[in-house]
Amino acid sequence: MTELDELSAAFLEDHPQEAAGELNRQPPAAVARLLQGSPARIVAPVLVEMQPQAAASLLQCFDSERARLLVGTMSAPRATAILRQLGDEQRNDLLAALPGAMALACRALLRYPVDAVGARMDTTLPILSEHVTVGEALETLRRATTESEGVIVVDTARRLAGWVSAVALLRAAVPLSLRTVATTMPAVPALMPVGAALRAVGPETKHVIAVIDTGHRTLGAITATALGNAVVARASGDPDTTGTTLGFVAAQYWRAVTGLTDVALGVIVPLENRGS
Repeated sequence: MTELDELSAAFLEDHPQEAAGELNRQPPAAVARLLQGSPARIVAPVLVEMQPQAAASLLQCFDSERARLLVGTMSAPRATAILRQLGDEQRNDLLAALPGAMALACRALLRYPVDAVGARMDTTLPILSEHVTVGEALETLRRATTESEGVIVVDTARRLAGWVSAVALLRAAVPLSLRTVATTMPAVPALMPVGAALRAVGPETKHVIAVIDTGHRTLGAITATALGNAVVARASGDPDTTGTTLGFVAAQYWRAVTGLTDVALGVIVPLENRGS
């Protein structure tokens, strides 16, 4: 028997990253036997910390019901990273069994190459019209199933208009529109490679970064930390982030239709200078 057999539920729960590092190196069937009886709330965080390919191999050892339960507890970006490693049949089965919003988010992320920003963006951050009031935005945050640092503000064409942090919302007058309290935020194209995006915004930025499509419509958000993690994973040979022909083509397309100077730096003009 290996040392893995002595891992307790308490260790898995308290140290998922350390446990994942060890489990990455073990045969999936053996890991599945070890984790089979553990609650999903303990197993899922460990699965999230594992390399996507190893996590996918482990999922294939579980029955379909347990696999669906585990994937359903993850964030959409991480679930997508694992889903990419599965065969079409199992991936489609899992997507069909996920809650509607989660399945929609995962399908959207799967459209992007693994080394593009769009594959890593968070689609759960509230994106609200600039005409929404502060009070309505606060109510949206209260109803949200996941904690949010704030809201992204867009115009009627869903073009980026700014950002309002949760703290700023709490301090603002309830009747004010988001347009009057929004501040600037950086933006990067969804097809932009993660390394180029991190260089564009700077690894030290603390701002939430909007993710936009080629029509400048806002799709979601990402942080510099998430970009950095993606770059590190790619450099370490993580199967989820290795370059592909599709990724290369997407990068060339992105350069052709946007360009670093025009969109990648993407800092929105302060609202008071936009006119109207």
